[in-house]
Amino acid sequence: MIKSLTLFVVSLLLLNTGNAFAHALWIETAATGKIGQKQQVAVYYGEYAEGEKDSVSHWYSDVKDVKLWLVGPDNKKVQLTTTAEAARLVADFTPAANGIYTLLADHPVKDVARTTLYQFVSSATVTVGTAATPSVTANTNSLSLTARSGYKVDKPVTVDALFKNKPNTDITYSVVTPAGWSKSFKSDANGNLTFTPAAAGVYYVEAFYTEKITGEQNGKAYESIWRGATYLITVTK
Repeated sequence: MIKSLTLFVVSLLLLNTGNAFAHALWIETAATGKIGQKQQVAVYYGEYAEGEKDSVSHWYSDVKDVKLWLVGPDNKKVQLTTTAEAARLVADFTPAANGIYTLLADHPVKDVARTTLYQFVSSATVTVGTAATPSVTANTNSLSLTARSGYKVDKPVTVDALFKNKPNTDITYSVVTPAGWSKSFKSDANGNLTFTPAAAGVYYVEAFYTEKITGEQNGKAYESIWRGATYLITVTK
């Protein structure tokens, strides 16, 4: 059962949303890396808040065909080769220089569900060397999430969200604490999320936005695109 959040001091309006804990795609990797040392990356699909990681053979539609990209400190974007394991896709890369490395996944599924097209989005950042603020421009996802630096207990964390490179105040959020407490929030006046973590550990952030737009995918018409974007933040003491 999803528990109510009591561990946060937040600056956002509470919002109930039916999509808050739907299936999502997320990227897991260590928050820091070292030059010349292989960095392991894993992509999961399931319900993070419930601790559910679906087997790859059961991933919805063609989600297993998602492409994983890496943007280095030089802003060059390359595709990483993924290998399917039981309940995840795995990949790796080896940092060649200090800086921020951004991992990206942005996958519209091939099958339209009734009149909605689902697009699963995720990103992660790896810091190599001296800590720096991740670049918003490095995240080229259609619904991008970038957390500003300074992920410390009792210090506000701001997550910048952009839809097609622009702020959007209709974005809603879900946050899951390391203890498993979860809550949904409305974006602030700039379309962003701000929260103050009360404990160290990994925080799962998910943003949701439905775009009213018509089109066709795989021979079937749709009237909207639902996007769910995820981002994991490691908070230290």
